Amino acid sequence: QFLHLPDREGRLTYWELVGKLDQRAMMRKGLTPDDLFEHYIWSTFFTWDVAAHDDAHQVTVIADFRDFQLSVMTPTVMKVFMRVSKLLRTHFPAREHGIFVINAPPWIERAYRVVRPLISQAQRDKVRVIQGEEASLAALHALIDPANLPAAYGGTGPDLGLSPLEKLKRELALGAA
Repeated sequence: QFLHLPDREGRLTYWELVGKLDQRAMMRKGLTPDDLFEHYIWSTFFTWDVAAHDDAHQVTVIADFRDFQLSVMTPTVMKVFMRVSKLLRTHFPAREHGIFVINAPPWIERAYRVVRPLISQAQRDKVRVIQGEEASLAALHALIDPANLPAAYGGTGPDLGLSPLEKLKRELALGAA
């Protein structure tokens, strides 16, 4: 999860690298599903209490499915997703401007049907699924100025994790700010 530079309309972008999720690696490091959920809570509160504290602020969510494997959708991952989804629906409704699923594999529509009932109609209306790298990059460039896009996405901006907000988030997490 990364808060990054704004889109063309000035909304913060929030990036979720879904294809990089590695439950086995997290478990080897001793992380539990509760740890992951608490991390989401902390990141969510940072987003809404620090980065976009005005209730009128919205974010643009980018969910990158590059390298995503269906095997990632374990019962544990689904449980965390459902908990996070419920938290967001309950406490932070309508804070997303749009949810852009990029680099979506061809079978994503079938997988989306599984999680779709967990998402409100208002949220579903904001979801855009973009298949393929070329179409994904074109959509990103239409949405975000290349100066705010990481090089990995054809831009000239800082890498994900290196935006000023991400640096502040790490400082706060470490108690350094």
